Amino acid sequence: MATVAAAVCSPANSSSSKPNLLYKFKITLTDDYHKVRGGRWRRVIVPANFSLVELHTVIQLVFGWENYHLHHFMSMPKNGKPGRRMFDPVEYMIKDEYDDPFLSRETKDERIYKLSDVFSEENPFLEYEYDFGACWEHVIKFEGVTEENPDFEYPMCVEGKGANRREDHQDEDEEGDLLPEFEGKQFSRQEAQRDLQKLFAGKWPLKVDKTTVPKCYLCVFFSCRGPTCNGKCCHVCLKAECLRGSAPV
Repeated sequence: MATVAAAVCSPANSSSSKPNLLYKFKITLTDDYHKVRGGRWRRVIVPANFSLVELHTVIQLVFGWENYHLHHFMSMPKNGKPGRRMFDPVEYMIKDEYDDPFLSRETKDERIYKLSDVFSEENPFLEYEYDFGACWEHVIKFEGVTEENPDFEYPMCVEGKGANRREDHQDEDEEGDLLPEFEGKQFSRQEAQRDLQKLFAGKWPLKVDKTTVPKCYLCVFFSCRGPTCNGKCCHVCLKAECLRGSAPV
């Protein structure tokens, strides 16, 4: 696996300060292929010190995506309308050493930026696009800060509407219509929460200084092939240290 130009630094990993501060988001999938009444959306509660790449994993799980394709985040105007970019948008994605330095010079590394760096009442929206072929656009709306309940596990999916779509339009026939088995299908919050717990349960907040954790949840989600979780095993490991000068400004 390629070595990256900047890895995850301590301000962005899950062992940073204020581990119990939680953000609430409503994430809406803009499905122009098959609109459903009430839309396709999920409401989640996520640690504020998660990085954007950690939010990526949450979105993938609650929408039933399988992380097959590329993705990125883009800043949005305050009205939350991605089609009207009368400003200079900021792009966040996972950078690689092979990226063209000219083309990626304005791109911010999503492994470094925390949710608390990006979202506020003044900047409540962010766009997440998955699969640049199908162009699955998601609008992320920051709905405020919430307190941790010691009886619950986080991140948490609290509600949602609209069934998951399938990768590469596998839920459609050759004419682009939904296959009969997917028509009228409903979203299952319980299933989404089980998927979140399977990945995150007992691993957040992650104590990266403990060698007893064989794999951090990002290594697991991105199918890291390294024998140990040591910060050098892959490009997303939470135990990695970022290069100087790559922290948010």
